[in-house]
This record gives sequence, C-alpha cells and structure tokens, in this order.
Amino acid sequence: MLKILEGIGKIFRILWMGVAASVFVLSNVVFVLFALPIALLLAPFPRVRPRVLSLLLRGLLNLMFSKAAPFCRVFGLSENVRKVLAENRGSLIVCNHITLIDPMLVLSFAPDTGVLLKGKYGKWPAIWFLLKFFDFVALDGTSPAEIAGVAEACAKLLRGGKSLLVFPEGTRSRSGRVGDFKNLAFKLAKDGGCKVVALCIRVDAPFFSKGQKGILPARKPNFKMDCAGVFDPSDYRNADTLCAAVYRAVSKKCREPM
Repeated sequence: MLKILEGIGKIFRILWMGVAASVFVLSNVVFVLFALPIALLLAPFPRVRPRVLSLLLRGLLNLMFSKAAPFCRVFGLSENVRKVLAENRGSLIVCNHITLIDPMLVLSFAPDTGVLLKGKYGKWPAIWFLLKFFDFVALDGTSPAEIAGVAEACAKLLRGGKSLLVFPEGTRSRSGRVGDFKNLAFKLAKDGGCKVVALCIRVDAPFFSKGQKGILPARKPNFKMDCAGVFDPSDYRNADTLCAAVYRAVSKKCREPM
C-alpha cells in the first residue's frame, strides 16, 4: 500500500511540474503574441513604445511571480525586497544565478530595470523580442572592444536613471553554490557612483538549471528571494574590494536556511 501511495504521489508531482512548465512556455508565447502587435502599432511613437511595452512585460511577470507562484506555493519573497528595489531605483542590481527564470523573477519586482545577458539567448524568440524593444544588453564576446561597447550601453542605462540587473557569476551554478563574481558590474557601479543592491535567490530542487536530469525536476521546487544588502561604492577603495564585499554578503545569505 505504501509503494502504491508513493507511486501516486510521484505521478501527481510529475503532472504538477508538467503543468508548471507548460504555463512557463505559454506565458512566453502569450507575451510575444500580445506585445508584437502593440510594438508595431506604436512604431510611430518611439518615446512611448518602450514605456508601454515595459509595463506590459512587468505586468505579466508580476502576475506570474507575485500572484500565481505564491498561490502554488513555489515562491517566497522576503518582505524587504520589494521595498529596497523601490527605494533604490537607478542602482546596479546583482544576484546569484541558479535557474533560467532568475532574470524574470527579479524583473517582476524591479521597476525600470534593464538586464545584461549572454548574446546566445538572443536566439530564443521571446529573448530576441526583449533585446529588440527593451533595455536588454547582450554580451556576445570577450574582446576588449566588445566589452567596452557593452559597458557603455550599460552605463547609458544607469545615467538615464534606470536600474541594471547583472548576474556577476556569468553563468548558472551547477552545484547551487555561489560562483566567483566577475568585476565588470562593479566597475560600472564605481565609475557611475550608483549603489549596488545585492539579491539572493535560493531554490531547493533543480529547475531549468545546469546539470538537471530530465526536463522536469523530481519534485516541486521552492524559490526564495532575499536582499543581501545595499552597498555604496564610495565606501570601497576600488571595484575589486566592492566585488569581494558583495560576494561575501550574497554567499552568506545563500547559506542560510530557507
């Protein structure tokens, strides 16, 4: 009888995750189908179009993560995250990177925020659309000229009063531990004098992560997002010391129990 119950429970978990994965894919499709006509209609109004599309994107993301995910008991948000992001607009937001949905998770709560991401993701239709019409910056290579161009695009966003989301590890962690931080983001903060908001995402089961076996996880994952601190670059000697301080704070927060 116990084995039968365990088998039934496993079937329900697989079905639940199948539905969750389908909703994730469907949300991307719905966003593109709704946003593309709006983008075309607003083509004669280049100043209005980004604002309207941004509101549409953040509305969809907030619906997914602020309403649907808590209802399904897969996501938790510490009380101070929303407040910290609202109070520190125009800041550099850095976060550890575990799953493919990390950028959307942060963007659902971060107003007026652009994202620095790898150029390879631009092959996905939804990401291509974001790169085309939103404040998304793609890093395609590692040459000094390419990095300088990306740094200038990011600095332009920050000078315009927008926040910028960067995952300083540069890739998703296989083990769930925080990898080494690259200091490009912290050079931007130091040069621009903008504060650094450090966030921490934790998840207790693999979900769209590196090393995941199969398409669906073995059980329902639970996400938690917390703030690890707000850092003023003027308090640090250079970008490297700022980077090290933020790394320690995020790593410490990630080791705390959910």
